[in-house]
Amino acid sequence: MKPSEAAAQQVRHLLDMEIELGGEKYVFSKSRTIEIGTADLMRTCMFDLIVSFEQYQHSGLAQNEAELYLRAEECEEFLSMLIRHEYPLPTDYQQWQEEKADIVCMHLRATEPPEIFAARLADAFLLFDADGDLNHYQER
Repeated sequence: MKPSEAAAQQVRHLLDMEIELGGEKYVFSKSRTIEIGTADLMRTCMFDLIVSFEQYQHSGLAQNEAELYLRAEECEEFLSMLIRHEYPLPTDYQQWQEEKADIVCMHLRATEPPEIFAARLADAFLLFDADGDLNHYQER
């Protein structure tokens, strides 16, 4: 097994997702159902959480990306968990967000070992699961 394949298996295990392979890019995905709107006009929407890595190097570093959808009120706590994680954010880290109708699309990009990127995300998701906020992720 190639080192990139071993890393992909570990990421799959950490995030509890299936792997979609496209050349040397490994893509992991889940769907999330979110109720958005106000009490008198509530709607349910399905969003995809996508995590990927590519350009895996012999040193174990890779270009990692994540795109996920959060309610606006979840963003601060989620980002706080990423920052406070036992693995500090790497120097080569970027994040940006797009706000769309009560939902925030959070984009994360980092050059680091995929296992560390995935561990940080998985731990942040576990925190929300304990609070009942992000426990709507399901395998696609």
